[in-house]
Amino acid sequence: MKSLSLKQKRFALEYLLNNGNASKAARIAGYSARTARQQGQHLLTNVAILELVGQHLAKAELTAERTLEEIRRIAFFDFGALFDDRGHLKNIKTLPPEVRSAIASTEVVRTNMISGDGKREWLHLR
Repeated sequence: MKSLSLKQKRFALEYLLNNGNASKAARIAGYSARTARQQGQHLLTNVAILELVGQHLAKAELTAERTLEEIRRIAFFDFGALFDDRGHLKNIKTLPPEVRSAIASTEVVRTNMISGDGKREWLHLR
């Protein structure tokens, strides 16, 4: 692969971080804001930059198929999968990976059952 400048490497990374917005990536990477649109498009014709972008995607295991699968999991998530037949919350360890992966955040409330004072402890996981 042809050697890339630090600016070109930064462009490749920013291109990924900014959802494929070449103009924004070029500006952040240090190219002139006035010519960022043209420069971004030009940089995308550089084979070495495209290879670097592909390497980053492969390393992150981001393929179109995997991304669509994750979107499908969230879009069609059945909230009922979190509960048993009696309406009690299932243990997180017993949930299948596809159900766990659709959970964006959790909030755990613990009640002090030993002393009976009803004191609650809140734990937020994001």
